[in-house]
Formats: sequence, structure tokens, C-alpha cells
Amino acid sequence: MQQSDKATNASTGRSSITVREVIFDEMYENCTIGQLLTSLARNRMVFKYAQILCKDYQGDTWQSWQLSNGGWFLTPKTQQNYHVCVPGNAFEGTLSAEVFGITVSLFAQGEISWTTERDVDSDAYYALRDFALDHAEAAAILAAID
Repeated sequence: MQQSDKATNASTGRSSITVREVIFDEMYENCTIGQLLTSLARNRMVFKYAQILCKDYQGDTWQSWQLSNGGWFLTPKTQQNYHVCVPGNAFEGTLSAEVFGITVSLFAQGEISWTTERDVDSDAYYALRDFALDHAEAAAILAAID
């Protein structure tokens, strides 16, 4: 995935959400210990869902992404595909690394927002969901999280 420029979605007429890669040093410079711990906890939650949804997942190096609408997600750096089975909704399919990352990030953010009940966490979930709705593989993402 590459950083994208702001554009207007021709089908909806609304501004598209842009994506920016966040490098490791940038994520943690000038952050408080509380922010660092929150970031590490959310990352751990994403990795937990990667293991739950993909039985073959054996760990990976992940990349962080920031959305122009305030959302975030992680993706594995590999370009492999992931076979995903979602307990509870009967979804089974193969997802690209990018779509796998978006999907597990949505699961993680959903659990975080239900647990904390904080607006900032709910806002992050809906910001990523808005991005997912306009993604080329939106149907797969929505089927997996349904």
C-alpha cells in the first residue's frame, strides 16, 4: 500500500479517505508512557485476532497506517494471502495481506471500543470501517466482520 493523495470518490461524491504509512520512530516519539502502553495493547489485540481468524498465522512483521479521518490499522508486511475462518459468522475465504490487516484491525478495534466504551475508541472503529466501505475489496471485509 502506498500513501495516497486526497481525492473525491466519483460514485459517492464525498472525499476519499487517504492513507499514510507511519514509521516506527514516528509512532513513539514524543508520546507519554500511557500512550505507549495503549499503542502496545492495541497492537497486541490485532495480533490476537490474526491468530484467531487465521489458524496458519505464525507471526509476522507489521506496518502501521494512519487514515486522514483519524482511523488507523495494521497490515502484515508480507505479500502473502491469509486463509481466514471467522467463528460465529461462517465466513471463510482467502484475503490479501492488506485486507487481512484491515479485517483483524476492525475486530480488534471493535473489542477495544466495547471494552472501554470511550468515544475515541468507537470513533477509531468507525473511521476504519468508513475506509473499508470504499476499499476495492470491501465485500470481503464486510463479509468477514458481519
